[in-house]
Amino acid sequence: DGDQLSYEWFIDDATTPISTEANLTHTFEQPGKHTVKLVLTDPSGEQGESKTAILVGNELPELSWQLTGNQSFYWDKQQIAYEVKVADAEDGTIGNGINPNQVNVSIDFLERGYDVNEIAIGHEAMMEASAFLLGKQLMDQSDCNTCHQLDIKSIGPTYQEIAKKYKTDAKAEGYLADKIINGGAGVWGQVAMAAHPQLSKSEASQMAKYILSLSGESASLTNKLNPKGKYTLNQHTAGSTEGKYILTASYTDKGGQEIGPLTARQTVVLQSPLLKAANFQDLVKGQKFRITPEMSQGAFEEEVDLVMGMKGGHVLYKNIDFTGVKGLRFDMIKAGAFLSGGKLTLHLDDLDAPAIVEIPVEMGLLEMGLGAVSGNIPATKGAHDLYVKFFNDGEDKPITGLITIYFSREALPAEKS
Repeated sequence: DGDQLSYEWFIDDATTPISTEANLTHTFEQPGKHTVKLVLTDPSGEQGESKTAILVGNELPELSWQLTGNQSFYWDKQQIAYEVKVADAEDGTIGNGINPNQVNVSIDFLERGYDVNEIAIGHEAMMEASAFLLGKQLMDQSDCNTCHQLDIKSIGPTYQEIAKKYKTDAKAEGYLADKIINGGAGVWGQVAMAAHPQLSKSEASQMAKYILSLSGESASLTNKLNPKGKYTLNQHTAGSTEGKYILTASYTDKGGQEIGPLTARQTVVLQSPLLKAANFQDLVKGQKFRITPEMSQGAFEEEVDLVMGMKGGHVLYKNIDFTGVKGLRFDMIKAGAFLSGGKLTLHLDDLDAPAIVEIPVEMGLLEMGLGAVSGNIPATKGAHDLYVKFFNDGEDKPITGLITIYFSREALPAEKS
């Protein structure tokens, strides 16, 4: 109502407010879980209140990945140097109070795409250890919870029962991964376990690792890495646009006075440098158009999404690391009867920023098929938003249909075919 409000701040079980100011500054002298309550009162006596818990006595660890080179993409047979840094107010740093073996570091590859936003969720206080976070997230996104629960009996055995049964079996991870994909019956009774053929081997293996970790005795990463080292990215198929490398690191501290252990984690996701054009964050004066194999007359073996841009339009790709990128290639369709050609201009961070390169798109009237154009860019470091603008000579037709964008570590020759 725009009324003048009065404020009362209370700490823990106090009945007398420690402050009546709008903003409170307070130093807690005793460790433990404290409650802060704010009561608001308007001139008519109506009140509202809010509470929050403050944990005192243990700082959340600080953890970060340090990578050399690009942090958006991976290239064929690329070797990266990495270091995971950890600092904790109570425990110290790696090698100075923190044993390197206490830091869980892993690099995994998933053959198919995975939701980057759900993986890269940062670090949170008061959460479970995240060494097997990837497998847990895959489990949560599957239909496995229909028949299995963590510790409550359902149609099938609990995850903890499965972990206990196979905790000493060295081949359990592969066996369980196969069961997850192919299904089966007879081990836990006659109820059949549904097959999941849509899952890749690597996805099923991550899920099996998570289940086995629940025994408390087998909870060790089979692919655990040192906090500092080098890693060759060679698990992907050359040229594939699918699949991501998931770099996960976590550290659980030793706990503080009256406050239990806290876990910090950070995840980095590296994707293919051959980006699908339709995986944009914004499209203005354009449309996404799907071509089926029948429509393409054999040019494509599966459905393909195109980005069709009109004059004055643009498409946006956010937060792309350009470190080490020297050239970009745009793979596209050519259909002179429906597309005008023109040019593409590339801009970083601001739609109105000067273009870093202009790329002509030639389109003959009788042309039909696939083509590519490319351009080289000045040396650029760090993450930027990429705007691709579309221009033509005034024709009321799309410039072209973009299929993929390739971010190259090498300078590219101009392609016009």
